Amino acid sequence: MQGVSWGSRMFYTWSMQGQLLSVAKNPENYVDYQDCKYLEGTNVALCSGLTNFAVPGNTDIFQLGGLALVNLATGVHLYSIPVTILSNAGVVMTENPMQYLWIPETQSLQFLFAPDNDKGTIYHMETS
Repeated sequence: MQGVSWGSRMFYTWSMQGQLLSVAKNPENYVDYQDCKYLEGTNVALCSGLTNFAVPGNTDIFQLGGLALVNLATGVHLYSIPVTILSNAGVVMTENPMQYLWIPETQSLQFLFAPDNDKGTIYHMETS
């Protein structure tokens, strides 16, 4: 079983009996994962998250979201993309939970995002 620390700075592997088997630093500094989903039948997870950047000379913070495919055995990022789409509340889509669906008939990937804290809005997006 695999897991990540808060902010995803560390990767953990446990046995099915709960024994800690390994700890490794996350080599990626792109985003802090908020959610990861195991891609069934693979050794890969699809992770979503964000990072906040301070704007020099300003009090504004820029949120950059991201999606990443991560090899669960090595912690190596196989692919990552930025996400800059904001919710109606002004929060990057990947701030909180997400779910994905692969639709073979249309060769499309669909996402459900619930980025806003204390809100019930779920956003649906589709790629082909």
